[in-house]
Amino acid sequence: MVRLVAGRDLGLGVALAGFLQLAALWWTCYRKGAPIKVVRPKMDPEMKKLFGLMGPGVASASVQQINLLIGGVIASFQPGAVSYLYYSDRVYQLPLGMIGIALGVVLLPEVTRQLRGGMERQAGKTITRGIELGMLLTLPAAMAMIVVPTELIAGLFQRGEFVRADAVQTGYALAAFGVGLPGYVLIKVLQPGYFAKGDTKNPMRMAVIMVAVNIVVSLLLFPWIGHVGLAVATSVAAWVNVFMLWRGLKGFVTLTEATVFKLGRMVLASLLMGVVLYFAAKGLGPWFEGTGLQRVVAMILLVGSGISAFGALALFLRATNVKDLRAGFGKG
Repeated sequence: MVRLVAGRDLGLGVALAGFLQLAALWWTCYRKGAPIKVVRPKMDPEMKKLFGLMGPGVASASVQQINLLIGGVIASFQPGAVSYLYYSDRVYQLPLGMIGIALGVVLLPEVTRQLRGGMERQAGKTITRGIELGMLLTLPAAMAMIVVPTELIAGLFQRGEFVRADAVQTGYALAAFGVGLPGYVLIKVLQPGYFAKGDTKNPMRMAVIMVAVNIVVSLLLFPWIGHVGLAVATSVAAWVNVFMLWRGLKGFVTLTEATVFKLGRMVLASLLMGVVLYFAAKGLGPWFEGTGLQRVVAMILLVGSGISAFGALALFLRATNVKDLRAGFGKG
């Protein structure tokens, strides 16, 4: 009975948060001189064009959820696999939502404005800057998921009936998801290059191929490594989609030598941060085997050490600088 009440209250909280977010958006638009009014829609040529563009766009944007649904169906043949994938996906979605989706939302109107103004070269540079910022924030998160996945899961979920063995199995899935995290963020960064031109069909076709790749790889790996194979398949599909999107934007989005070296330094800083996390996790090992409070504190210390290490390494290796950070976060 207590679980049912807790589940109901959590559901009500999510619904209330949605209404509060809508109210905040409405009030912000009102203050900016663009009040939201409810009007009866008319199926005029502009509305038809909107639906024509929206359909393929929605399909390509929701491909990740389709892949997760497919993975869940296949995982149902292994006891506990659905839960392992669900809990690991909750952690994996946090940086994806905060970084990838946010970048996509910001880039689309900016790139659209530049293309309409005839500034195609500048639009390509805007997407390139999005790639740099996205990888700066995503690579360390992905590395943490790969190096210390069990520790992250244990700190967040290990209590009650969720025991150490569950944390280990969920950690394996999280590590596999982490390999694909930069890919999914790049998808969110590259897609505006198509959407800004009114091209939603090509991303949709690529998304269909991505789903097919996910299904094939899932069916091949699941009999061998179970639920981990499903997470691997999701990551493989993401990188296949990145490759297709990148090829389609050839000539529009290009990486200069300076950008390539900067991305290389980000990778190096992430790898060195991974070494720091590995030894930090070893040192905090007894805490992760202790009480629930000890595991939470150990996880916070581990995450803090990773953030500090990557920040120092990124600045030292010149993967970024304060000026670029201010510009990237809208303060420059």
